[in-house]
Amino acid sequence: MPHIKTPKYCGIVRLLMLLVVWFKRDLRNFDHQPLAQAAERGPVLCLYVVEPDFWKQSEMAGRHYAYLHDCLLDLKQQLGNISTELTIMHGDTVDCLSDLKNRVGNFALHSHEETGTGWTFERDIRVFAFSKSSQIACHQSRQFGVKRGGINRDHWAKQWEDLMLEPQVSAPSGLNFASKLLVELNQPLPDAEGLGLKPDLCPQRQKGGRGEALKLLQ
Repeated sequence: MPHIKTPKYCGIVRLLMLLVVWFKRDLRNFDHQPLAQAAERGPVLCLYVVEPDFWKQSEMAGRHYAYLHDCLLDLKQQLGNISTELTIMHGDTVDCLSDLKNRVGNFALHSHEETGTGWTFERDIRVFAFSKSSQIACHQSRQFGVKRGGINRDHWAKQWEDLMLEPQVSAPSGLNFASKLLVELNQPLPDAEGLGLKPDLCPQRQKGGRGEALKLLQ
């Protein structure tokens, strides 16, 4: 899939257009380039989509969802520290973005490239196709060593090193938060059973969230 180029915004649109930061596996507000970029440009809606079809994949289990649940609660707290909230939606991501467009008109979509599974890769292709057909400006940022759209792997190591040497992005000190939309769109997090996941107790599993990650690192 080709690399998505950074959209160019005119000054008027930058002031008025809603900027949706779509969180995927990057559940943090620190060192989050899409969030930092959106914070500089206009009203922001922080979005996570719980995708039932993703949790039907054979490689997914209840312990994965428990970890995600930890991460989302931690992200909610991180965003709360900068007077912002996380909007949760359920369903197919394209359907959720289409619903959002029907409510607010055009918006810009900011996200990280996801290094995930074949299912998430195909989902991203569908999201980009929807964005193009709907004239939604779509901007992706790299966060890992994988670089989409490349045809020559000989320079992978240098590309990875260059990315790792870039300075970390500070968390925004505050956001122009689209609070009215949160009330209209926000849904509670479903439980694992509601997603068809069997009970999967794993007392020694890694706990989710940036705070727990830093503890583990120490």
